[in-house]
Amino acid sequence: MGKVSYKAVLAGALLAASGAHASVVINEVAPKGDGVKCGGNDWIELYNGAAAEVNIGNFQIHDNKGAGDADTFTFAAGTKIASKGFLLLCQKDAPTAATEFAFGIGGEDTVTLLNAAGTVVDTTGKLPKVDFEVTDPSPTVYKTYAREKDGAGAVDGTAFKVLRKPSPGASNKDMLPDKLQVYLNEIADKGTDMAKTVACDPPADYVEIYNAEPDAVNITGWRLHDDNGKDHKDAYVHSGAVIPAGGFMLLCGEYKDGTGGFHDFKFGIGSDDKITLLDAANNTMDTAGPLLKRGDTTTVYGRTEDGSGIWTYLTPPTPKKTNKGMKYKPEGDAAATAPPGSSTVVLNEIADKGSDAVCNGEDWVELYNYGKNPVDIGKWHLADEKGVLHADVHIFPDNDKHVIPGYGFLLLCGEETFKFGIGGTDTVTLLNDKKQVVDEIELTGLGSPTKTMQRKVDGTGEWAYSENPAPSPGKSNCVGGCPLPAEDDDKKVSGGVIAGAVLGTVAGATVAGVIAHRVVNNYNKEKVPKTDRGFIDVNNV
Repeated sequence: MGKVSYKAVLAGALLAASGAHASVVINEVAPKGDGVKCGGNDWIELYNGAAAEVNIGNFQIHDNKGAGDADTFTFAAGTKIASKGFLLLCQKDAPTAATEFAFGIGGEDTVTLLNAAGTVVDTTGKLPKVDFEVTDPSPTVYKTYAREKDGAGAVDGTAFKVLRKPSPGASNKDMLPDKLQVYLNEIADKGTDMAKTVACDPPADYVEIYNAEPDAVNITGWRLHDDNGKDHKDAYVHSGAVIPAGGFMLLCGEYKDGTGGFHDFKFGIGSDDKITLLDAANNTMDTAGPLLKRGDTTTVYGRTEDGSGIWTYLTPPTPKKTNKGMKYKPEGDAAATAPPGSSTVVLNEIADKGSDAVCNGEDWVELYNYGKNPVDIGKWHLADEKGVLHADVHIFPDNDKHVIPGYGFLLLCGEETFKFGIGGTDTVTLLNDKKQVVDEIELTGLGSPTKTMQRKVDGTGEWAYSENPAPSPGKSNCVGGCPLPAEDDDKKVSGGVIAGAVLGTVAGATVAGVIAHRVVNNYNKEKVPKTDRGFIDVNNV
């Protein structure tokens, strides 16, 4: 018979186990302890994800020497773990307590849990070859091999990751990734035209660094360089620099006044350059680029979300501040926002907690055309705060269902139409086919199934949360219908202006009729009855 590997035997044992996910699993393993618990020794944490207490009497746990080794640990009869509870086991050379095991956890060891019948319930797989106790620089950082979410994931070892901030006997929810969360966040390759007190003084290229950690990070000895590499004479080395938790650091380059002076780094940021941040050990912490030659004094290369998101061109620059609220800058000469009056279609009502009566209880967004003429929104975009370039953005199909008649509504259901979820403090943005912002509203977390964010007057009114009037998906926000703007006011209404800047009601609007609620599904792009006012159901298309 050929040689059978331990890995193959383990895989077979796991397949033989119950098809359901084990209720008691290994949740966290500390090969170097955590400096506090278990006298500084190694430890293992188990977690019971079941809705009831579980008896693990006669279960066993062992390292890569196998269940037959003398140091295999057997749980005493009657040992129980409460529902959603944790059990911490401590390593000790001469165990005396019921929660102490003898074997040490080596750097590339394997920890395996067996049930009372000897069947493999869970395993960490081979631990990665990393330093679980980092002593330089001070203070010492302990790492463990753990599940990111308590009890979640496969039982074959693939669910484990190296994490920081050990949590012995407690939830892993606040543990941190192995790598420090320090990122390049915004890059200006043409300087800015902002006030000198806001950006670099004198004006210069800049690089913004963001610390997403819950604690301050000392980046002394870290290196910043362009595509000339880390060893180039102009590579910048930080000295005595600390970025506060959740804070930003701005590094400025060569003066733009032609004098040859510089602030922090000497290298110039080319319009197609690549910027890299290294830690003191020359490990790559983050990189951005190559840039795409679209920057100017009002447009920078930045992340759509601080520390994450997508790198693209955004405006306006936000040196030393969050990127939230920055707008995508389309290619070419198109502005980030659509010209005022370029469209009469706007966001009109948003349900971030759904409504039982419509959309199967999912979130929904209502659009409204406050003009008298139909508007084709084929190829337009609907996005949440992750931005128009994110994979979850909804792009309106270019078909007859997406021509909104004059004074008509269009209801969009979550899951059926758009895929992103609307968070309580999310930002919802409507963009045209050029990816220019047509309308936008930032929610403030006050929504409920009976309370939506809605305009006080359809299409042009100020925004407010309301449950009286009640949510009105596909209908007017006014009881009995809102007044329509007079024809002479059509061009005066500030369509296309950011809603967050407060659109306001139309001054001097006259009542030209009330909005009727009709289901209209048969509009054609070439010929739309201009006098009809209706509701278009585009869901389930």
